Amino acid sequence: MRVNIRAVIPALTIATIASLPAMATPVNGTIDIVGPQVATVTTGAIYWGADHGQLATNPIIPVTGSGTGDFTNVTSAFFRNLVNPAGFPVTGPVNIPDFAEFTTPAGTIRVDLTNVPAGVGGPCTATSVTCSPTFTMGGTTFLSPFTLTQSTPTTVSVGITLDGIAYFPPPSSGVSQLVDIETTQVANGTIAEILSAVESSAGFSHSYSGSLAATPPSPVPEPGSMLLMGMGLLGAGAVARKRVRG
Repeated sequence: MRVNIRAVIPALTIATIASLPAMATPVNGTIDIVGPQVATVTTGAIYWGADHGQLATNPIIPVTGSGTGDFTNVTSAFFRNLVNPAGFPVTGPVNIPDFAEFTTPAGTIRVDLTNVPAGVGGPCTATSVTCSPTFTMGGTTFLSPFTLTQSTPTTVSVGITLDGIAYFPPPSSGVSQLVDIETTQVANGTIAEILSAVESSAGFSHSYSGSLAATPPSPVPEPGSMLLMGMGLLGAGAVARKRVRG
């Protein structure tokens, strides 16, 4: 029995593609969160709120009109505290699921933290203009994740960068790389005074702003597209062989 390969290939391709899962749509866009939200920093933690006694007290931040892409029309945001049981700021690669959540008309966008980079400028000294506080663990001194900048003789800004992934749950729906940059508005004082406040029992509290950007991965051929291309080449080869034999 002779088989018409040109008739079989399209039918087989359509049936196979129909059985494959649809390609996920990662999160795309940016969002800015502006004060007067308050963050409190201690020697071992970052608390998103003035009251840093309990995780449940984290505030839900109202957000309106400051997003693009999938973050358009976000109505609220929620951030979890960053607390290191060892008593030091978290730095380096981490795995912190559900660090942040954003409520959008299209659903909830979640953010998992994957890395907390160390601050820049080197260890703080009495004459530092830009520096990062240090902490010692296991006999080794590390830079904290904070960057302190003496903007004027009486004002200091405090910044931190957080890396993660953003997605519409579950993560298998597709993830995007996300960068979150948080900074204080303006903190009155000097770097030495800020460090002293951080080391106190109350910690250092101040209003902050955040800028988050989610970037989808570079597009790659879908399995269905690759299969279609392969089937097309196979079909073209079969037709060419038939013409040569004819």
